[in-house]
Formats: sequence, structure tokens, C-alpha cells
Amino acid sequence: MYTVILQAIGLATAAWIAYLSQPGSSLFSWHPTLMSFAFLVAMPNGIFALSRNHPLYASAKLSSKVTIHLLSQLVAVSSALIALATIITNKDNNKADHFTTRHGLIGLITCIAMVGATSGGVLANNAQLVKAFIKPAAMKSIHAFAAGCAVYPLAMTTIVLATYSNFLVSALPIAYMRYTIAGVATIMAVAVYVQVSQRGARKTVRAD
Repeated sequence: MYTVILQAIGLATAAWIAYLSQPGSSLFSWHPTLMSFAFLVAMPNGIFALSRNHPLYASAKLSSKVTIHLLSQLVAVSSALIALATIITNKDNNKADHFTTRHGLIGLITCIAMVGATSGGVLANNAQLVKAFIKPAAMKSIHAFAAGCAVYPLAMTTIVLATYSNFLVSALPIAYMRYTIAGVATIMAVAVYVQVSQRGARKTVRAD
């Protein structure tokens, strides 16, 4: 049940950021809108879809859960890359330097790592193609660890750093409102880490 609550909080936070951004009002407005959707809505949905206890997916077949996971991650990657393209283009248009802040640098690293983890997920879903080089179970474990324990915490770190950006400082001059977004990002990162770790532990127990 807690996964549904977390997803609702993530959706509400993404909607709040979209409201502040007013998507379509400028090129930049799509950056926070799409990034928050990618990492607070689409990616968590893909990760939590594989949970055994998720009320919406508990009765679904494993193949259906994997399909939901894959589609959600592809939507997340697409949204994040479009958001990255918009901020690069916006900075070019304004003759501004790229990736000069911690938020920008960690965000770039996150996007690169996300593409890598998603590519690993596609291979994990077609593990028979690479079984000569790596065991399918190992490939799936590496993908889960990379996405849940590395990429997602990086994404949430990017969102926390975004609360110090000119955009959010201007849109939310009251500090505690920005801290709320940072708190949501921190809770989401911990929840995903726990989810992935528990899934890995169950697989280890079954293997033993």
C-alpha cells in the first residue's frame, strides 16, 4: 500500500512543479516539467510495478509486470532526454554556459547513467542473446542495482539540488516549500532503494 501512497505523492509533486513551470510558456518550462514527470512519476511506476505487494499490480502476471516496467522506463527516458535537450537549447539561445552548477552536472550524469541502465534492462529482458557472456540472472541483478541503487538516487539528488536553482528559488521564495520537494525526493530515493534491495535479497534466498 505504501507504494501507492508514494506514487501519489510523486505525482502530486510533479504536478506542483508543472504548475510552477507553466509548460508551454517558454522553452525552459518543459525542462522541469518533463524531468519531474520522468523521475517522480514514470520511473517509480516502472520500478514499483515489479513489487509483489503493489495493489494495482499484485494480481498481474510477471510478463505483464515486466511490460509495464519496460514501457514506464522508456517513457521516463524519453521525457528526461527531451527535458535535457530543451535546457541545452535554451542555454544556447541565451548564450549561457552549460553544466556549470552541481544540479546541471549531476543531472547530465543521471541522464547518461539512465540510458545505460535502460539499455541494460533491454538486454536483461532478452538475456538469452548475451548468455554466452553473462548469466541471465546476473544481468538482471546488475540492471536492478544500477537503476534502483544508482540511477534513481542520482535523479533524486538532482531534484534536491534543483531546489537551490534560480527557477525554484524565484518560484518558491519561502524556503520550507522548497524543502518539501527535497524531502519528497529523499523519501522516494530511500523507498526505491529499499524496494530493489529487498527484491535482490529474496532472489538470493531462493538461490541458496
